[in-house]
Amino acid sequence: MPQNPFQDPTVKPTWAQLSRLAGDRAAIRFEELRKKVGAIVWIPEDLHYSGADWGWVARYCVGSMVLFVVRILPGNLESTVELDAPLREKVLKSRIAGRIKEAVRRAPVSAGVASVSFLLSAMKDIHLFARVVLMRSKVLRGELQI
Repeated sequence: MPQNPFQDPTVKPTWAQLSRLAGDRAAIRFEELRKKVGAIVWIPEDLHYSGADWGWVARYCVGSMVLFVVRILPGNLESTVELDAPLREKVLKSRIAGRIKEAVRRAPVSAGVASVSFLLSAMKDIHLFARVVLMRSKVLRGELQI
């Protein structure tokens, strides 16, 4: 795993430092993800210290609930979203691409919640992940019943 230079809880990186950490191509993909998420109303983003293992991450919330996080490392852009059992099943039955479904199937489940991590290595990955995020945001806001 690449070394994370932003593991010190007392040294908060700027958005520019964090977004450029993975390299030019990943920075473009991260900006595309931010644009897609920005289209979802009331989804604030913040820099959040997520412990010594993860360091500083980009975090997106609906109210007090975490929608997803993005971990940015040299050469790596990874997102993590938690799906409860009903939403997990909805994603698996949806017309979403197989890569996302495989990540959902492989995700560790604890107390009925799957913690799905997905590498965002291409623009297509951004668009696929954004679909899952949109579904989850609708559930968290009560706009989608499962």
